[in-house]
Amino acid sequence: MATDVFQLATSGGLCIFIPALLGPEASLEELDHYGQMAHATAQTWLTNTTSFVIPEQGAEAPGLLEKLAGLPTTRLTARGLTGRSLRALLFWRHIVSLLEEGGGTGKCDWVMKVPVWSYVNAPTLKSRLDCFNASESFFLGVPTVAYSPGEEPFMFPNPWGGTIISRGLLGHVAAWTDYCMRYAETTDTPFGSDSFFDDYTFAMCLSDLGRLVASNYADMEGSFILFDRPNHTMSKFQNHPDTLKQCLLVVGRLDTAQQVLRVHDRVSWSKWHTSIPCIGESQMGRFSISDAYGNSKEYYEERIRLALYYCKAPEFVYLEKSLSQRLHGLDPRAGQGALATPVPGPPRMRRHLCIFVPSSARKLRFIEAAETAWRVWGTNNTFFVSKQPLSVLLDGQTFLLENDIDTDYAHLPVRTFLLFEALGRPEWVNACDWYMKADADSFLNVPLIEQRLRCFDPSDFWFLGVPQVAHSARGALTRFASGGAGYMISRALLPKLATWAPFCLLQLLQHAGGTGMEDVSLAGCIWKWGHIDVVSYADYETEVITSEAALNRTRVTHTHLPGEKLAVPPCAMVVHSVRPEDLETVAANIKSSWQQRDSGKCIPDQSRLMQGAATLLSPELSHLDIEASRLGNTYHWAVYGEREYEVLLACSQQQAADNSTL
Repeated sequence: MATDVFQLATSGGLCIFIPALLGPEASLEELDHYGQMAHATAQTWLTNTTSFVIPEQGAEAPGLLEKLAGLPTTRLTARGLTGRSLRALLFWRHIVSLLEEGGGTGKCDWVMKVPVWSYVNAPTLKSRLDCFNASESFFLGVPTVAYSPGEEPFMFPNPWGGTIISRGLLGHVAAWTDYCMRYAETTDTPFGSDSFFDDYTFAMCLSDLGRLVASNYADMEGSFILFDRPNHTMSKFQNHPDTLKQCLLVVGRLDTAQQVLRVHDRVSWSKWHTSIPCIGESQMGRFSISDAYGNSKEYYEERIRLALYYCKAPEFVYLEKSLSQRLHGLDPRAGQGALATPVPGPPRMRRHLCIFVPSSARKLRFIEAAETAWRVWGTNNTFFVSKQPLSVLLDGQTFLLENDIDTDYAHLPVRTFLLFEALGRPEWVNACDWYMKADADSFLNVPLIEQRLRCFDPSDFWFLGVPQVAHSARGALTRFASGGAGYMISRALLPKLATWAPFCLLQLLQHAGGTGMEDVSLAGCIWKWGHIDVVSYADYETEVITSEAALNRTRVTHTHLPGEKLAVPPCAMVVHSVRPEDLETVAANIKSSWQQRDSGKCIPDQSRLMQGAATLLSPELSHLDIEASRLGNTYHWAVYGEREYEVLLACSQQQAADNSTL
């Protein structure tokens, strides 16, 4: 027996209804196909507030209930409507009848109608809808256009993208659909697909009685993949950047259970990277969309644009406003931000390397990770950055940053920019030759890092690290220094970066709400204002262990027997990421490997330097990257550029002759 699942609902949220309106005319093949898709939905994205809507008693296809066995269903109320288009109105009237606004008991902030042929990324969609006030009237979807001779173009929701109604509109929907069903002509659709005219008819009803038109609520390129042909849908999905698949809200049309499972698998995998901003700058600007006939409209209704813009925590809204007021009319390249501004003179006592580790007192495990890092590899010049004290052990090494925001990983760029702006204060700006940002889940071989940094002149502009490449949704590539491996800013560059940082932070808050990859954001900032690129200071294969493959190959986190031959590189400078309980093991393994090494020193290998200088790296390009390359962007880098190659080669020769070299 079918049950109305929303009679049991006790709180609001996103309620999703999937039409299963297969009548007696449906073939066995159609029934089988629908059943397979329905159960694929149940295996992947079905939520506890999702229900399949089946026809009136006796009007369903024989065997339909068996195909939907075990799935939540709700049955339409019989009204004797023969026209397919009017049954679309009955569909919505029935949904509202289940909810408080229509006399039922269910509670939903948002109601979505979507076909079984579409995949819904329900958690991400829910977080997007949370940006809006559900008590207001919203009619949302991915707009598509219908053209009729002599009529204005009519916009209604793309059927594959779904139709979404807010709680504040539900009461009106009940009255309007009743009216439209009583007075509209009862005719079947003469042509086209049923699903098309379902959504068209409903949209026309809301337009005629409520003067409402479907509004866009997300980036139509970055948030949806919607095509009539399933093979086209899957092709576009495959080409969509992997880390950005988590930002997709709806994918359709799909035609097989295997396609649904594939989409779910890749979207779920994408979510491991929590710092991807799914509200990008296309949501923030005043854009418009147009058709081939010259018709145009705003990309976002103004209230939607503002809701998306301010869809961030209150502290970030306040920070953006204060930065905007403070920086208004200022030039990032003026004063200390100008590359030509002289570097401050040296103080009498300057540290060689200062290491800054963003930390948090929000959870005990964060404090314990910082304490372990301090015990295992910390130095007197290692500082744990926090808004509040961490522990008695770390009191002497805690950099209390009063304007720090103790936030989540996704908003780490905010903390990074605030830190580097603070390092521009008089007490810090010339206190160190090198300023390193590191993570508590890394092992740093500080003596070797300090030794390598002596190859470079801190009075020059240097941005050192382990270079990697990031793809953007718009086709650009950014070369950045891996945050996990740590990166270093020279004394000369630090005051420039401190000046640029608030401008870059303001842009990040305005374009992405403060979310992003902190290392990519910082590299983009340094390149934008200084045209200074990250360069490698260490051999990625022999002096750095930062990939899963390298961790497995070296077994650096494993306990070894005394005297056992190790695969750990003796000159390893950085290991990431490492659990706090494994840090001491990593330190012991690197020490043992160094003791077992041949008599060679941990200096730049001249043959590998020459090889790296002659090797061009060419990352895998997406179709957007290829298009950008046609416009003149080049995506080839040497492992070592000419500048750092000459510096490291000369340093290798000098340190080889120095008896104090490790």
